[in-house]
Amino acid sequence: MVAQPDLKWAAVVNGCEGPKASTYVEINHIPMPLIEFDGEVLEIVNDIPAGTFMQWYKDNEPMDAYDWGIKLIEDGAYSVLVSQGGCSKISDPFQYLVTGTENPGVDGFNAYVYPNPGTYSELYTKIETTSTQNAEISLVDLSGRNVFAVQIPGAEANGVHKLNLSEDTTPGLYIMHIRQGAAVLQRKVILIFK
Repeated sequence: MVAQPDLKWAAVVNGCEGPKASTYVEINHIPMPLIEFDGEVLEIVNDIPAGTFMQWYKDNEPMDAYDWGIKLIEDGAYSVLVSQGGCSKISDPFQYLVTGTENPGVDGFNAYVYPNPGTYSELYTKIETTSTQNAEISLVDLSGRNVFAVQIPGAEANGVHKLNLSEDTTPGLYIMHIRQGAAVLQRKVILIFK
């Protein structure tokens, strides 16, 4: 025996009530897509029903990208639209901005910070290095107080690193120091409320 959906009565009134008739109403519920950046790929991280159409946008312009995630290579505000059965929702935008132009790399050692502005939960550093020495990333406020530091083994230094800042890190302007051996790079970082 096949279960029948509950039928609801609806009446359309245009001055007078007409005869009642049964109708089937299908309610499409599609969740708001949540996106996160892992340092390489921006992707949908919550459950979206199978068969849902997806399209990525950059600066509110549609992209030729229709998958769960995209690799970011250009600055911009990225979001994803999901649509099923006439119901559509679009994610909050993710601002991707690579910084690091204020002082160049030193002998095969360079670093980028993004997004900038960032939040305590979304801040990454990409280190480009040919050295196998250990690296250190630290964040210093304008009073000179060290608010964050992490050591990175030399074998893992080249690549993207998510910085796990404390939730109580105060929004504002900071200076990030990236050290490897005798080489030191500095980057300005702005933290905003999440």
